[in-house]
Amino acid sequence: MDIYLIAGQSNALGISPIKDLKGKHFYPNAMLYQASNVHIPCENTVVPIRPGLGADVHKFGLELGAALAFDGRKVGFIKYASDGTSLYDRWSENGEDFVGLKETYFAGMEAFCKQDSCLRVCGFLWMQGENDASDRIQAEAYREKLFDFIGKVRQFAGQVPFVLGETNPFNAVLPFSAAVNEAKKIVAQELPAVIYVPTGDLVQLIDNYHYSADNMLRLGERMAKALL
Repeated sequence: MDIYLIAGQSNALGISPIKDLKGKHFYPNAMLYQASNVHIPCENTVVPIRPGLGADVHKFGLELGAALAFDGRKVGFIKYASDGTSLYDRWSENGEDFVGLKETYFAGMEAFCKQDSCLRVCGFLWMQGENDASDRIQAEAYREKLFDFIGKVRQFAGQVPFVLGETNPFNAVLPFSAAVNEAKKIVAQELPAVIYVPTGDLVQLIDNYHYSADNMLRLGERMAKALL
């Protein structure tokens, strides 16, 4: 089974409302194992991907669009997302969320191994940056922190390809989004198998930070297709 990792802050976790989705979006061949820094639905167990696996049973995150991109293929996702957190500290090595990601990775791989003994880690979807784009010091450090983060992940997950989702470039409450996104572009040029995915056309938000249902679905699909 091919395994893909999902990580980041709230737009990876899932704040988009399922009530606004068109269609059923149930993917029985795409499975999810997830954990977070908060209590979430179906945590620490393998379940088929469906709406309601976001921050609560009324929301969804990147997993739904990503499953759509695989068009019925058997695939597994391991997600660890942490609401309102920065790469500057929480996702740095030994930070709370880096540790949580690493623990979730190994627990998820063990859980999937019970279903399929032949697992391949094939990609990593990273949707994060809003917190760092709110602070000048954090934004200026983002390139170095991201470069280090990818290297540390590859120490335990192998040379996994990364997809970096663009932090919303038109959001007025994120004054340093341009600096964060420039850092992502530079890292994609500096490191092998790192892809930068633009999101500037996904402008529908339900609040100051979080994507509408349609835009979240498109975002997850777009990031997964970048790997495919």
